[in-house]
Amino acid sequence: MIYTKDAVFPYPILSNTSTSYTENDFKLDVFIIDETKTTYTFRLSYFLSSYFLQNQVTLGNARYYLIIQSNDNLVVPLNGDQREITIQKSRLSLTSRTKIQLQILSERPINFAHAEELNSFYKKIRAQIELRKNTLLGYSNVVEFIGDDPKALDLFEQGINEDLPTDFTIKLNDECINLQFRTKELALDSLAINKNVKNMYLYIGLERALREFVNAYQNSNELVELDNMATIEKPLHEKLKSLMLNKYLHEISYDQVDDVIQKIAPDLIEKYTESIKELSKNGD
Repeated sequence: MIYTKDAVFPYPILSNTSTSYTENDFKLDVFIIDETKTTYTFRLSYFLSSYFLQNQVTLGNARYYLIIQSNDNLVVPLNGDQREITIQKSRLSLTSRTKIQLQILSERPINFAHAEELNSFYKKIRAQIELRKNTLLGYSNVVEFIGDDPKALDLFEQGINEDLPTDFTIKLNDECINLQFRTKELALDSLAINKNVKNMYLYIGLERALREFVNAYQNSNELVELDNMATIEKPLHEKLKSLMLNKYLHEISYDQVDDVIQKIAPDLIEKYTESIKELSKNGD
């Protein structure tokens, strides 16, 4: 079960919205670092503010569990502070609606007598707090998985228009970034066996869309502060905002556009380069 709203527990719980601990940080981010025909390999980046709970994991009294919710639900126990996992595609249908959360569960009974980080209420009774095995101790934010492919949020669409005065152009409509080509050959559809060969088109489209985003919402300092934005009516802009916030980006300016693309799609250029090398090696 993934916790997306505040839940009430009769014992100390660590989450980003709980007040059981004096410091309540439990942050998670997830990236795909490798994909084959049969597997996904994920890199986990997480931070837990409680030394008490960290120590329980180190001692084997507690354990991290990765909860993945998509078309299928999957619970993956981690070993210690494991940061990479490989999952068979037969066990996981990865979609743009996939939600991922990291949780900590007790592996054996845990007493809180030495938990120094509890709030004043729990600190007075901490010696009396003892939780049974398989009890939830904490849960992170929920990551709505977008992976490293910007198209996972339906940002892009493609069309062929033989009447174009140029070989390639980009149209930014309300919903998405429209890549238009004069011919199928220019769209590289014949090389669709390696989808990453089109990444440069995606990069240019992202850059154009992010610059439009900055122009539409920048303040007097030429910054867009994402946390303080009013309601966004254009769906494409809302998708871009979600992409940035999911990567813990809180502001963007014209000067930061390339840095933002690197963070929301970290392997875009690297995968493009590797695809060109592969095609060259194969003589295509």
